[in-house]
Amino acid sequence: MPPPPRHGSVARPYVASALKAETLALKTSIEEAVKLDIKDLACLSDSKGLIALLNGGSSVISLQGILHNIGVLSDSLDSISFSFIPRLCNEAADQLAKNTLFNFPPPMRGMNSLV
Repeated sequence: MPPPPRHGSVARPYVASALKAETLALKTSIEEAVKLDIKDLACLSDSKGLIALLNGGSSVISLQGILHNIGVLSDSLDSISFSFIPRLCNEAADQLAKNTLFNFPPPMRGMNSLV
């Protein structure tokens, strides 16, 4: 019997875009799956842009490093898939992401982003 789905959040310094935040969250989730020795992983996201990036449909220069890391982590698994799920079917995760964004204001002008 497969383990139950895990839900969680990680606080990060200011992230410049929602797409970057989604990408970092997915990378963290895959890292946790690898730590837990999960071998088959289905990743669902309500971000069409992220799913397109992961499935090879496009490229964003600012995300190339994170996407590379996801690829390397994916090599530790027997199988991994990335699929789109409508936001209405993903309300709990969407609300968690929004709450996180609202709880971490952007840095003061002149400070560099740490992510």
